[in-house]
Amino acid sequence: MNIERTMEFILEQQAKSAVRQARFEEWQARFEERQAKQEKEFKKSKQEFDRRIRVITTLLLQGAAEIREVAAAQKRAEARLARQDEKLDRLIAALLGRSTNGRG
Repeated sequence: MNIERTMEFILEQQAKSAVRQARFEEWQARFEERQAKQEKEFKKSKQEFDRRIRVITTLLLQGAAEIREVAAAQKRAEARLARQDEKLDRLIAALLGRSTNGRG
């Protein structure tokens, strides 16, 4: 009888173990499905992030180029203004010189 109980116990344990193994395999399958879904979502998010970084980089480079263009235009305008100031100073000096020379 002792052997029968031992065998019965062993069979019960094997059955319980088989049930636990089946539950674990189900849990593992669900886990792997969730992991695959998360990896897919992560990849999609990363691709969108990378795309946005490329757009931002392009915008920044364009903005920097425009700033350089504006700075160059500003320098040209300042140079023209300086030349105009010199011409105006010479004109004023000439007019004052004539006016002073002609009257005095």
